[in-house]
Amino acid sequence: MTYRLILLVALVVLLHPLTVAGQSPAPKVIVWSRENPNCSAFIVQDKAIAICKNDDNVYVSTLWAETSNKYLEHDVMIDNGSTKTFTFVRDNVSLVFVQGDQPFEVRPSDPDKIATDLLKRGRWGSFLGAMFSGMAKQTATATDPQGNVTTIQTPDYAAQARAREAQAARQARNEDAAARIRTTALRSNTIFPERKIIGALYFEMPKKFMSLDRLVVTVADTRFEFPFPKAAPKK
Repeated sequence: MTYRLILLVALVVLLHPLTVAGQSPAPKVIVWSRENPNCSAFIVQDKAIAICKNDDNVYVSTLWAETSNKYLEHDVMIDNGSTKTFTFVRDNVSLVFVQGDQPFEVRPSDPDKIATDLLKRGRWGSFLGAMFSGMAKQTATATDPQGNVTTIQTPDYAAQARAREAQAARQARNEDAAARIRTTALRSNTIFPERKIIGALYFEMPKKFMSLDRLVVTVADTRFEFPFPKAAPKK
């Protein structure tokens, strides 16, 4: 379990007593805000964590995680503090982007496919690296007894060895990243009372978008929405 996921677990354990007696039923849609009594926010080790719950004490926590050139990663935990059993389906989560004035949703990518593609790219890179490293040459000159100078090219074994080591290191990093994605991914699960699930969701970056709008998690008959902070208007 990664450090970010541990933070989410600790915070939801602390917040379980947050239920207020006599509170009116939670709406079917809960939008995170500081004014909403069913929502909270914390900063832990410079990490912003947003938490919402419905009146059945089903908690959803989200932590903005890492980004890359291709994917946005979110850590999400769903904690069933109710007396009911329900099923979480990964496709019931979406990340809402905005292009122009039009919002559009992106569903989480299959983590197994991401990991497989990563390993394929690593193997292809290894093949190309091995091919080009085998072509590394070094140049030397030799002078015969008559004073004629000849240029000689020989394999540069040291350069080839360095290239193989660098490629092996890249392949190992890809394998570690693929294993982490498979291990930490949040998958569809049935959640029994007093149980929780936690993991990472990976969203493929659209080629064109202006801003991120919100993360939406639909679970236990409730749509939890976590808006992203809006950028301050330019003066």
